[in-house]
Amino acid sequence: RPNTAPPIPETDLFAYAGGDPIHFYDPLGLYKIEIQLPHWGPKMERNNFRDQHGILILRKNNGHPLMGPFKVLGRSSNEWKEDGKKVTNQNKNRDPVHKYGDTPTGIYEVGTIQPRADKKVYGPHRAIQMVPVSGDASTAAQNGRSGLLIHGGRDSEKTRFGDNLVPTKGCIRMHDKDILALINEINRLKKEEHDEEGTIDISEYSLSFGR
Repeated sequence: RPNTAPPIPETDLFAYAGGDPIHFYDPLGLYKIEIQLPHWGPKMERNNFRDQHGILILRKNNGHPLMGPFKVLGRSSNEWKEDGKKVTNQNKNRDPVHKYGDTPTGIYEVGTIQPRADKKVYGPHRAIQMVPVSGDASTAAQNGRSGLLIHGGRDSEKTRFGDNLVPTKGCIRMHDKDILALINEINRLKKEEHDEEGTIDISEYSLSFGR
């Protein structure tokens, strides 16, 4: 299908879809994982809502939804254990553009989809690599952040966070059954519709979600 959209500056995050990722047919044939998270703000008690869940929708290259919404969490933990010892997150505000912050917004490419060694942390299914392209995702990468994923894990633990999802070190966490369904559908797109590549678009809601 020929691309009839007017030229879009490279600074346009939605240039791949003619500036309109919902209604414009993507000439590159990229499926999109759309993630919408609650607002992050530096004053934790008053304007940071990342304790609450966001949503993930898988869309075809024409913008039509294929799966979802799935509930996800884009919050980093305040502390964790390494070699049996408690480690406190030195990124006190969980600033997304710095290491161990909450999940950065922006555009990513879908990278490799591979299993991870620690099944308790990452879940029994494969994890989706998020490769930064632009927005805060790119800024975070320039500041040394790497290894961001969409993954499952810790699905049986009870927490105070949105939809009982456990915080990570800045990745997107889904329920195990949901990420399995998502990966299976991505594999179907690759096999049946030849959609070999995808993008991940992470944005924020200005208001909080309900838990």
